[in-house]
Amino acid sequence: MRGIPQRVYAQIGPRKCLRGATGSQHVCLARRPHWHYPKRRGMTTTELLHLFKRLATEVVEKDFASVSEATEIASLGIDSLGMMEIIGAMERQLKIQIPDESLGGIQTVRDLIQVVERQQMAS
Repeated sequence: MRGIPQRVYAQIGPRKCLRGATGSQHVCLARRPHWHYPKRRGMTTTELLHLFKRLATEVVEKDFASVSEATEIASLGIDSLGMMEIIGAMERQLKIQIPDESLGGIQTVRDLIQVVERQQMAS
């Protein structure tokens, strides 16, 4: 079943399906039309924002309900140690490893979310 979306696999059974363009209908070894959908990996941007808010609230013990993606991390009052705790908790929960080189350019919550999304896609 590797590489075949669940919806397609349910239609054609264990036979291999030659993937067409993502999101397009085509006929392949199944010998009948069906659709391929991109495989969803990891959490969405909104889910990652909520995860960041929850973890920041646990680590810093402040309310971060009004935080948006555009919020600068420096304005949140989170020190570097607190930020490393939040990033470590995100890595453990999402089962990813964020390289140290990626951490230097993080200025806003959106930057952090983009780094996490890239790591989710890579794993």
